[in-house]
Amino acid sequence: MRYSVRMMLWLGFGLIIGLFMLTTILTVSSIVRIRSLEKHLALLDHAKHQGHLTLADIQEQYIHQAHILITGDKSHLKHYYKAVQAVDKRFLKLEIACQDINVSERLGKIRIVVDEMRHYFTNTILPGITRKKDPAEQGYHTHLESLRNNA
Repeated sequence: MRYSVRMMLWLGFGLIIGLFMLTTILTVSSIVRIRSLEKHLALLDHAKHQGHLTLADIQEQYIHQAHILITGDKSHLKHYYKAVQAVDKRFLKLEIACQDINVSERLGKIRIVVDEMRHYFTNTILPGITRKKDPAEQGYHTHLESLRNNA
């Protein structure tokens, strides 16, 4: 069976249009996928940023604890309580950011360590300072620092 020139041109043109449509569909689907990946990457970056800020706030809280411990003076407690509030606020932001990317398993451990540091500071160090015990002799700082290193 012989095809006329007109028929061959129509078939060629149809093939080119079909290939063009296929490449358009592939391009659009790739762009949609890239936009989705960029959105996920932005969420990951936000969570990482919140993690860094949370760690900085935990360090700030520890610095205030250590300052009070070293000086043996409770006059710095106001700054410490501000640092505690900052950690709590930042931790909430971190929890939200981690929920957005479905990564929450490590948060519980971090929260437990922060709570242990606060509990130890409030229930052991502050009473020890009140009783004028020597912080170095009691090993307060060593234990507090070991807790902080677990965060």
